[in-house]
Amino acid sequence: MELTPLKAGDHAEGFGSVVRLVDGFGLRYEDPHPGGPPPRELYVAGGSVARLHLVDGDALLGRHCTVSGRWTGSALEVDTVGPIPHRVRRAATWVEPRPDRPPRPSISAGDAKVIARAWARLRETGVVLSRAVDAYGYAHVVTHDLERAGAALRPLYGDSLLLTASPWPPEVFDRIAELIDVGDDQGVGYMTGGGFGFDGEYDRYFGVTYVTDELVTIARDIPGGALRIEALIRPTPSTSTSPEEEYSQ
Repeated sequence: MELTPLKAGDHAEGFGSVVRLVDGFGLRYEDPHPGGPPPRELYVAGGSVARLHLVDGDALLGRHCTVSGRWTGSALEVDTVGPIPHRVRRAATWVEPRPDRPPRPSISAGDAKVIARAWARLRETGVVLSRAVDAYGYAHVVTHDLERAGAALRPLYGDSLLLTASPWPPEVFDRIAELIDVGDDQGVGYMTGGGFGFDGEYDRYFGVTYVTDELVTIARDIPGGALRIEALIRPTPSTSTSPEEEYSQ
């Protein structure tokens, strides 16, 4: 995965809502939606809030917008303010039963305890990455070892066990964990989420105030589809992008 670091002097942009800091103004990460009244909370720069240098911040409080200007290394000196771009939502995760999957009989309390123990052992040894049981009792399991996971869970779930092989080896997930730890240690990481869902869909992301050189180095060993980086402030793209495109890196 290739990331672009943000350096002092770069022309940069950010998307979010303008908030008041204890000593100025900031841009706070939020999913795009219509603005409301100015927030009353006072924020501290860092994490999900980037410091802004604004000429008239009071007029922009609570506004969801795009801001651009020069990154000083610690703040964005804003020269333009515009509307926030439309963000394309990802397809909804499948939650309804498929026609060829009848509802699974209810699991007894005893069986549930046995399943919990088996699941814990597989998690502790790193064999299973994710287990999502839908409303109809089907267990959607993503694993590094189909044979071992099947041997442990098939007697408990029968045909209701739906196994999916991990798209990446354990080393990739170790590298992702390292990247997130470094981002947190540097004070630029503020949000993680996503992961495996029903039928093995994957959508893991990591939110950072901006991308540092250290994150760039670690990310080189991570496949592009294994993690999405959400940067609050990022270098302005050299070429124009469609407003329908995702604004994460």
